[in-house]
Amino acid sequence: TPSFFRLVPGSIRDVSTVVASVKEAHLKEALLIGDKGFYSEPNMAALEDKNVNLKYIFPLKRNSTLISYMPTRNGDRKKFDGCFRFDERVIWFREQKPRSRVERERGRRVILFLDERLKAEEEKDFMSHVKAGKLDMEGYFEQQFFMGTIAVVSNCLFSAQRVFELLKERIEVEQVFDTFKN
Repeated sequence: TPSFFRLVPGSIRDVSTVVASVKEAHLKEALLIGDKGFYSEPNMAALEDKNVNLKYIFPLKRNSTLISYMPTRNGDRKKFDGCFRFDERVIWFREQKPRSRVERERGRRVILFLDERLKAEEEKDFMSHVKAGKLDMEGYFEQQFFMGTIAVVSNCLFSAQRVFELLKERIEVEQVFDTFKN
């Protein structure tokens, strides 16, 4: 439940406003759940500042170099760390090992989720565009391993399942904010 609300103009892509809001609210710690546009090294540096103490969960763009799609390329579920149920479906996940010393020191983790229902929906949508002549099969073959995936970068110690649940809850919060604004 939001306990502090600060209206800022425009679409914010820089976390300096978020950091300022956390300081203004006198929070000792906070969890920021953003969207795909929030991830950048300058934003990560601001959030990982020892004086701020912010935890974060940011979805990554599918073409991010932080993500390894190895588990989805070979189709072997043994390459995943496990699965859990969410909204009556199975979500597979794999947590990648930090690639650099900096990522390890800052507690960064990248988690790849695979949702077969989402994959089927994205595949169906793509094929309808192929049928309409807007896309071609070559594009499908390039995108097939990304379909149904959601990857996040986080510095939280929550389980992969909890990270996924929090990410999905963000949508509900956005709907409340849209109602408030309108």
